[in-house]
Amino acid sequence: MEEMEQFTDITEKKSHKGLICGIIIVLLIGIIGFGYYYKNKPEIIFKTATNKIYKSLNISNITKSEKVDFDLAFNINADGNKELVTDEIKEVLNIINNLAFKFSLYNDLDKNVFKLDFGTDYKNKELLNAGAYYENDKIYLNLNDLYDKTIYDEVKIDKDSVKIDEKDVKVIIEEYFKALDKGLGKAKFETEKVDLNGSKVTKNKLIINDENKNDIYKTIVDYLANSDKFMKALVNISGEKEADLKKELTQSTELPDIKGNIIIAMYTKGFNNDVVKVTLGDDKSEPLAIVETSKNNYEMKLSAEGFEFKCNVKTDGSKNTEMKCSTEIEKIKLGYTMNIKVDDNYKLEKPAIKEDELVKFEDVNEEDVGKIMENLTNKDAVKELMGVVSSLMEQFSGNVDVEPIVEEPIEEIG
Repeated sequence: MEEMEQFTDITEKKSHKGLICGIIIVLLIGIIGFGYYYKNKPEIIFKTATNKIYKSLNISNITKSEKVDFDLAFNINADGNKELVTDEIKEVLNIINNLAFKFSLYNDLDKNVFKLDFGTDYKNKELLNAGAYYENDKIYLNLNDLYDKTIYDEVKIDKDSVKIDEKDVKVIIEEYFKALDKGLGKAKFETEKVDLNGSKVTKNKLIINDENKNDIYKTIVDYLANSDKFMKALVNISGEKEADLKKELTQSTELPDIKGNIIIAMYTKGFNNDVVKVTLGDDKSEPLAIVETSKNNYEMKLSAEGFEFKCNVKTDGSKNTEMKCSTEIEKIKLGYTMNIKVDDNYKLEKPAIKEDELVKFEDVNEEDVGKIMENLTNKDAVKELMGVVSSLMEQFSGNVDVEPIVEEPIEEIG
């Protein structure tokens, strides 16, 4: 009998444990299910996306000095329009396609120093190479091999007036994103399953129309105007009075009428709602679309009736970016490639400035200008380019028919 009671106690304890485990499992499934539903709501997806954008700005280093290099080259093809494009025009386009431009900019906000280098090539041969440098209220222009002196002028810039406190920038961006987050709460959201390149994805739509545009705008403005942190930071950066800034921010603004809906759409897939496409449009079309074609590779399209502008963007994160953009007008393909490189570990290389080789801008005389032009025209690339341009000028002038001037006989008076 005693053994029977012990068995009953053990059985009851096991059943209680089983019931408790069952309840815990059901609760976990419910929590996971609610969490999945909640994070799949379109408004949460948009807020998560804006939060990712905010974090990607890396505002902790926004005022850090860095060197940025730009390379720019054009690619124009007019073979498709034989009616408009003559041999002379083809030659002009050939000149443009063989030009390459390079810029390099370094700016140190703390020391109030900047350095700009500029260069251009023709058929991979140097046309012009120059640099500008600013420090201690003086700007220096170096024409390198064109002029054996450094041209300078006095340009006083108040260091405090251009200096931006990193904390103020951080506060402004942070508060703006908070305001945007609150503004999104006034927008309309919808979601639907669609097909994208053969895969089922979720289209999350943020809809702005005449019914909610004013609420969205007012919510954002009211938050910023009543944020002491935002207004204080804005005063520090702008140098204006808080009352004037607040008045300018809150004064009634007539927003334009919206016919139909303005729709920002995010296409997501997978459990983590990975964004694979973002578009801007209305109920009928999506004229602006950005698609992630592969990791760190994106395609942007801006289209309208009879027009399309496309950019392929390749990046390794934030240091290097390559943009290849193109469009077509009247069967003429216009394109360019831009490479951007950021070096935040760059150590400034100050140009060699010798006092006995300095000449003030106002003291550059005609003889100096003559030497500069002579050195420029002696460059191989410049000679070749001038030869092509000269030949083109002759061809153009030869193709222009000039009608002879026929003098009308003067009638005698009287």
